[in-house]
Amino acid sequence: MVIKMSDKVSVVLAAYNAAPFIKKSIDSVLTQSYKNFELIIIDDGSTDDTPDICNEYALKDSRIRVISTQNNGVSSARNLGIRQCSGKYIIFIDADDYMENILIEQYIYAMQMWEEQKVELAFVMCGMQVDALVGTMENKSNVHEGKEKYVVFDRNKIAYLCWLSLFNFVTNKMYSVEAIKNNNIYFSDDVKNAEDLEFNIEYLEKISGKMGMVNMPLYHYVRRSENSLSLKYYPNAIEDTKYIYHKLIRFALKQDNVTEDDMLVIKSIYLFDWVSRVTVLYSDHNVYKSFIYRNRRANAELQLEEFHILLNEVYACKKISTLRYMALKTQRFAFFYCLRYFYRIFKKIYKHIFHK
Repeated sequence: MVIKMSDKVSVVLAAYNAAPFIKKSIDSVLTQSYKNFELIIIDDGSTDDTPDICNEYALKDSRIRVISTQNNGVSSARNLGIRQCSGKYIIFIDADDYMENILIEQYIYAMQMWEEQKVELAFVMCGMQVDALVGTMENKSNVHEGKEKYVVFDRNKIAYLCWLSLFNFVTNKMYSVEAIKNNNIYFSDDVKNAEDLEFNIEYLEKISGKMGMVNMPLYHYVRRSENSLSLKYYPNAIEDTKYIYHKLIRFALKQDNVTEDDMLVIKSIYLFDWVSRVTVLYSDHNVYKSFIYRNRRANAELQLEEFHILLNEVYACKKISTLRYMALKTQRFAFFYCLRYFYRIFKKIYKHIFHK
């Protein structure tokens, strides 16, 4: 099939103090094999050389627009990009990540192919390559386990895609601009955790169609922090996590042919993210200097009835180790935190000895 070049793609890049790595991100867009795109860079109040770097690129390529704003966060920056874009489709990229040069071409090819086959799609996504730059983390490819290059998923596969860490992001997807604007789908400025997941849920709630996938790791998600979610805690992070996963569970339950195992997969991811957020709270001395407060708050989360039920359900289906389960079951977060600490030390030693 010959790709039609008439479909313009808007690439929205939100950047804040990204000077050390944004050039690689921009270059990965400019070297795309599919040339009919615009790159909208939202400089979110950077105080380093990010604006100068971006403006220098804009002078050399007319497809680039740089918009500078006050620092309002990534959600606000992406929303501005949505309002300013003029393409048929939209892609989001983070300033510290980068794309393979065939990413847009593969998206367009897949979308046009499925349109010819009369397959209704909500969005198309690709696999992700995790580039781990720190600690004990390892590089890995998050892709569909099958061998097909182009796959269409029904909506009851949300749990499977979440488990692969493919549904949770917006940066590995291409969306319809018309669908977003006509249905007033934007990122929530109030939610600073799992805002990508919330966007995808809201998008699918308002847009019909299946989920298409190019089964190749074309988007590079660069991990510069060893923590599973974030090294920085902010107010309401734990509450935001609960809110988003409650929303995901309600959405998944409404899908045809969703199974009990599907729901247990989602619940296990929910538990993992909940514990991760509590871990960040427990260890963030910059926000809550009082260890007594942080310890009491962490223990209180483990003592909640919802946490207790979730932990037992996830353990019963063998989606959490017995050691981790027992540490959390004590309802004393210090036990879990110490276990996590020594596990990471052991992992570093093991990696040093056997993977020199």
